[in-house]
Amino acid sequence: MQGDRWQAAMVVPPISEHAEGPLWDEANSRLMWVDQHRGVIRTLEYGEGGPSELGVIEVGRSTGAVVPAAAGGWMLAAGDGFAHLDESGKVTPVAAVLPADGISRRMNDGKVDPRGRFWAGTMANDVTPGAGSLYRLDAEGAREVLEGVTISNGMAWSADGGTMFYIDTPTGEIRTFSEAADGSGELVRNELTIPISGEGGPDGMCIDTSGNLWVAIWGASAVHCYSQAGELLGVVEVDAPQASSCAFGGPDYATLFITTSRDGYGPEEEKLFPNAGAIFAVQTGAVGLPAHAFAG
Repeated sequence: MQGDRWQAAMVVPPISEHAEGPLWDEANSRLMWVDQHRGVIRTLEYGEGGPSELGVIEVGRSTGAVVPAAAGGWMLAAGDGFAHLDESGKVTPVAAVLPADGISRRMNDGKVDPRGRFWAGTMANDVTPGAGSLYRLDAEGAREVLEGVTISNGMAWSADGGTMFYIDTPTGEIRTFSEAADGSGELVRNELTIPISGEGGPDGMCIDTSGNLWVAIWGASAVHCYSQAGELLGVVEVDAPQASSCAFGGPDYATLFITTSRDGYGPEEEKLFPNAGAIFAVQTGAVGLPAHAFAG
């Protein structure tokens, strides 16, 4: 896959303002993603003939991530913390985590690890440096596990769950962490760091069955594929500058879905980039895995 390039195709027109957090909902054969600032989850059903019906689930508050819940429904990083969304559309708060210190923050990207714990980060709405944190939710509640981040974004885990790959966008790199050997659950930063090539900032991320990392590059109209050794293996070209996240899906998990955004655009930018906010898809030969479900 050295030096490969692919062109992603649009599968959903630019109906979203700030599309984020794509998730393949295997039980319902559909793609889900958040339209973050509008506080909705959008869906695209897939049948034998391909993509079909679009749907909307109203959350009613800023939503950074949606993940499956083992007990049914979904877990959200939304509003001031973590919440549960049931099949009827009812949202039930689970744990508030945003501090009341006068800084306006929002929940941002989130994902479930191989042990069934839900991780989600935060950021200041005015992007105050160091005002964000990373939180982890499990059966015992929510706790802060990393502080002093600016734009908490993509996460992925090695197959054995021993290494977490993590993006704080302004750093321009993927950092790696493990958990302390004493069982405290504290994060320990590893020496391995993967720098992002070229322009733009790393945003959402996913991992394939070969252990390669696929990273949406905000501002660069692209998704990059990196080996865990940091080698740039390939680039997916996306016809929208603000690529925000990506996830594998489809019946065989061989389709990479890519969300994009028109956040911050005025009339001039919207005219220059008419596809911003669309959802794109591409098949590169890589295959992903089903999303882990929150164990509760």
